[in-house]
Amino acid sequence: MKTKTLAMKTQRPHSLKILAVSLLLSVIASSAQETGSLPTVTMAANNSAPGQDLFVSEANGSVAKISPDGAQSIFAAGMKRPLGLAVDRAGNLFVADGFSATIYKFTPDGAGSAFATNIYSPFALAFDSAGNLFATDDYGSVYVFNPDGAHSLFASGMQHTSALAFDSAGNLFVTDSGSASNDAHIYKFTPVGAGSTFASGLDESYGLASKSAGDLFYSDYLTGDIYRFTAEGQQSTFASGLNYPDGLAFDGAGILYVADPGSGNIYKFTTDGARSTLASGLNGPTFIAFAPNTAPVDTTPPTVTVTTGDSSAGENDLNAGWFTISRTGDTGAALTVYFTIGGTATSGSDYQPLGDSVSIPAGAVSADVVVQPIDDSEAEGTETVVLTLSSNAVYMLESPSSATVTITDNDTLPVLTVQVTDPNASETGPDPGTFTISRSGDTNSDLTVYYTFGLGGGTASYGTDYQTVPGTAGNPLPYSVTIPASATSVAVTVVPIDDDEPEPSETVVLTLYPDYAHEAYKIGEPANATVTIADNDPVVTDPTIRAGNLFVSDGSGRGNIYQFAPDGTRSTFASGLSGGLAFDQADNLFVAAGDIYKFAPD
Repeated sequence: MKTKTLAMKTQRPHSLKILAVSLLLSVIASSAQETGSLPTVTMAANNSAPGQDLFVSEANGSVAKISPDGAQSIFAAGMKRPLGLAVDRAGNLFVADGFSATIYKFTPDGAGSAFATNIYSPFALAFDSAGNLFATDDYGSVYVFNPDGAHSLFASGMQHTSALAFDSAGNLFVTDSGSASNDAHIYKFTPVGAGSTFASGLDESYGLASKSAGDLFYSDYLTGDIYRFTAEGQQSTFASGLNYPDGLAFDGAGILYVADPGSGNIYKFTTDGARSTLASGLNGPTFIAFAPNTAPVDTTPPTVTVTTGDSSAGENDLNAGWFTISRTGDTGAALTVYFTIGGTATSGSDYQPLGDSVSIPAGAVSADVVVQPIDDSEAEGTETVVLTLSSNAVYMLESPSSATVTITDNDTLPVLTVQVTDPNASETGPDPGTFTISRSGDTNSDLTVYYTFGLGGGTASYGTDYQTVPGTAGNPLPYSVTIPASATSVAVTVVPIDDDEPEPSETVVLTLYPDYAHEAYKIGEPANATVTIADNDPVVTDPTIRAGNLFVSDGSGRGNIYQFAPDGTRSTFASGLSGGLAFDQADNLFVAAGDIYKFAPD
């Protein structure tokens, strides 16, 4: 921002030691004596409905009053050329009458008097937070008046000081319309009086207003545009297509009002720039100012919601996302809204900390909570930041009360595969089998991977036929295992359970499972593998038939085992015992008769 050296004086009573100002005031006094007494000012009754009335200076010497419903009345008349308007905290209206060198004061009930005289062509007015009135003349100076009317020179050295506005930090902005097209400047004076150039290269303007959120609005008289400047001086076009726009003012709800003398209208603009007409048929409306809001105080708590202004953030270009927390109801005071933060992303490592509250400034209807990603080197996939509004006694929650911003990773995701490094397991021993899950790519951090058994087939049952290392008993599906930092793989071991049930060989199939929550990896090929478990128990197809011969145990007391040939011929296979019969795979006959006896095939 460029700096311009401006002549400054401290805020003390006016000193006639300033030769140029002394001569100027002498000329004004002589002129006033030649033209006679001050003009007669007539008043209209101030009997509008409670609310925030808007005062408008008109080219016909009047000040109009517009009630919140758009009804018009004449508040004061008989001035020569009323220009700048300002209202103090007590509701007194101050009017700069440029052609009579006078600043008038009107009480809320309409009584008028001269507040200051012999001010050469007073133009724009504005109050600071201490109740001091600042006024420009048409020749590049700014004066300050304390509440009792004593005044001093605040700044000089400009050309055509045509508009004033204070921001919430107490900085004074002054428009100098210059002497030619594109010669206008906005100067900024800090509360201690340090002056600098805030913006330059602008066209003539008579409208300047500061929004409580920090933005400064500027009317371009020649182009018909309204510009918005951020606190850092970044300029954008807020509205266009107006007819010589002049005065600007914000109401208590943060709505911008514009005096448009070319059309005779007063326009209002919502925060997103939508325009409507408040009043029409005015006579060259120039400057505007709001009276204090006299409407009954609304004690209903405001309602609060949250949405995503931009739901997508990214590490790649550090593109920020943000939540917008909005309120309805009274905006006359700042509102602190509390929230909690959740989601899969981690504060401080995946994004800058957000705190637990945000303040919606006075006059504003919303505030943003910005999610600024941190570009780390860890491949972690897309992660989420979830903001949930917290209840509080000073506001009510409405839906939506929760919103989500996603953070896209810019690191290459690892690719998982699984192989069987020991495919043969057995109940004998038992002898385990082993799966190996491997990853490609970055190994700087731990990686949790997910898998299941049985999705790709498999005949063995967990807990009956086998167990695993790491164990999965009681864990919900899918199961998980962690590949440690610096490692490229991890083993999952299948340990057979040695039961006494004869059964054929069975299979265990491990299938990799996606990480739906974090998307921290991709699944490659092969995505599944198989371990086979061999049984160690006898397998009997039929306990009493072998090679077509039927064996029968006679339990009638004879104690014989008979063998029947396929043609029905009976013979005694064994004598002196009877009981349960069973053959093994080698055709040995086993007899359970108190003891277990074994008969070879021969």
